[in-house]
Amino acid sequence: MDSRTSLLNAPRALRLAVAAMAPVLAIALVAGAVGLARDRLDATADRIAAERANLGNLQRLIAATPGATAPRPADAPEFLPGASPALIQAAFQGRLGEIAAASGVDLLAVGNAPVTERDGTRFAGLRARMSGTNAEIVETVFAIESAVPYQTIRTARIDAATAPGDPDAADPTILSMELLIEGALPPDLEVAQ
Repeated sequence: MDSRTSLLNAPRALRLAVAAMAPVLAIALVAGAVGLARDRLDATADRIAAERANLGNLQRLIAATPGATAPRPADAPEFLPGASPALIQAAFQGRLGEIAAASGVDLLAVGNAPVTERDGTRFAGLRARMSGTNAEIVETVFAIESAVPYQTIRTARIDAATAPGDPDAADPTILSMELLIEGALPPDLEVAQ
């Protein structure tokens, strides 16, 4: 027999108990679902209220300092320091000259590259040509890439400036290197277009 047939053939007291419990069970299920939905809505409303409070705080901060930007720390290594692109590139050239001298390479030529923008960040660039031994070139590349403020070698071309000689010779092979070096400009710096 299936459960319905057995319920119909059950004693009257059991049938009445099941009949009384069915609406109570249905009401409990509906009440539980409503309670769960109410709890989720309350949690969402609390989260929205907290986000509105945060938004209000941010809007008050913005209104209190119109046109102001967050100050950049004086030792921010991400950006080249300076008041204008021309001063930044002049200091950039001076720093490259110091690196070249410390590494022992001969700095043959250096010039500014145009300011470029990638992914919302502007970069000042230098084109440089230098010569030196393999060890001096490697030391120069390392010094540029590990410098603070950060600098990046975007392109490099290295050629032998002298013909390779005897490996046991006293004069090592001289290499010629051409580089495009870039450093990020501060976001609050005005650049003439």
